[in-house]
Amino acid sequence: KLMQYYLISSKSTNAKVFKDIKNKTLSITEYDQVADDWINKNSLIENKMNYKKYVKDIIREEKESTVILNVFFKKSEFAVVTKNAWDTMIALNPSIGKSLEIITKSEEIFLPFIGMSNNKSDEMLIDKFFRLSRDIKRTNETDELFTLLRFDTIFEVKKDSLNALEIYYNEYFELKKKYE
Repeated sequence: KLMQYYLISSKSTNAKVFKDIKNKTLSITEYDQVADDWINKNSLIENKMNYKKYVKDIIREEKESTVILNVFFKKSEFAVVTKNAWDTMIALNPSIGKSLEIITKSEEIFLPFIGMSNNKSDEMLIDKFFRLSRDIKRTNETDELFTLLRFDTIFEVKKDSLNALEIYYNEYFELKKKYE
């Protein structure tokens, strides 16, 4: 349910650590702000600067599969992708796993999307929403909606499960203040 990010590279680049992205081309999904934040936080920790100043070029793609294929076909040396996209591409084309490798991984703490209710919301309505979402029958219409919203599933997040994410972003914002 929670997302994890990978920094991947071709095995032929002999990259072993995050700093190896220096003056290289990086592919990243165009509208994934979380991926952008994750790679930037790593750069602020390792290099004391925004990753956009550290890499040679950034290729933004609409689809994660294209981001992975950019590395596979040597259009870029590195890419940031979700674990889900990586696993799917390896399953579809095992040769990708033989020629590409994971350089570093994020914690599995990220939410793809979050909807909220306030503390004055009717508990029965909230409970009904989650019961309905668990029981959604997969039809063409609901599949189209999930595709449109880029959802795989709907699940309830408890307040405590956001603690790691809060710590992560507080650290990130402090690094941004310090180095940007």
